[in-house]
Amino acid sequence: MKLEFSYAKNLLVVSAVVGVCLLFTSCASKDLMQVKQYHLRSIDVVNMKQAPMVRGEQMYRMRGAVSREERSQRLGQYYSVRWRKDSNAEAAVEVVMDYQQAATGSKVLSMSQELPAAETSGLTEFSVSGESYRTGGRVLAWRIRMISGDTVLSEKRSYMWK
Repeated sequence: MKLEFSYAKNLLVVSAVVGVCLLFTSCASKDLMQVKQYHLRSIDVVNMKQAPMVRGEQMYRMRGAVSREERSQRLGQYYSVRWRKDSNAEAAVEVVMDYQQAATGSKVLSMSQELPAAETSGLTEFSVSGESYRTGGRVLAWRIRMISGDTVLSEKRSYMWK
C-alpha cells in the first residue's frame, strides 16, 4: 500500500514539473523581431496623472532638446525594433524599414541598419522626425524586415501596408 502511494506521489510530481516546463516553452516568443511604435505629436508635456507611460516616452524622446525649435525638431514617429538572431544565421543581418508618408503618395522610402555580427540580440531604432516629418507628413504604412543575404528572416508590417 505504501509503495503504491509513493509511486502515485512521484508520478504526480513528475507530471507537475513536465506541465510547468511545457507552459514556459509554449509562452516563449518565437518571433525574431518585435516592433513598438510611438507618435510624438506635440511639444506640450502630457499630464503625469492622466498618462504616466505616455509622459515617460515623451520625455525620453525630448531628452536634450532645450529650445522650442529643438523640441519641434523631435516631433515625428519612432519605431523601436527589438530583435534576436537565429542561431544558424551566419551571414550579415540587417533590419530594413520601408515606409510611405502622407505627402509622398505611393513612393516607398527606406532606411536600414546592419546588425553587429557579435550580437545575438538588441534594439534598433528608426525615426521619421524633423524636416522629413514636417515635409512628408505622418507615416501611413510601414514594413520592417530582418534580412540575411537574400533571405527574409522575419517581417512585421502595419495593416495599411500593401
